[in-house]
Amino acid sequence: MAWYNWKGLLQRRYGHARTELGGWHVGDRVQLHPGTDRWMMGDRYGDVVRIGMKKVHVKLDRSGKTIGFPPDRLQRVY
Repeated sequence: MAWYNWKGLLQRRYGHARTELGGWHVGDRVQLHPGTDRWMMGDRYGDVVRIGMKKVHVKLDRSGKTIGFPPDRLQRVY
């Protein structure tokens, strides 16, 4: 964890914390792309917990880990 607060930095720079990236929102339920190693290891589903500048961070169901993925490697599950 960095010594500075990203949420506070984004709020000062843009006036709000980043909560979406290419249509992704915090709290969305997602499935990983079948071509990812995580999908092949059994981590297929998760919840979006954070939006970065280039990656969407997902808390995976099976392992419980939070990992960043490019938005094109995720699919929304309804």
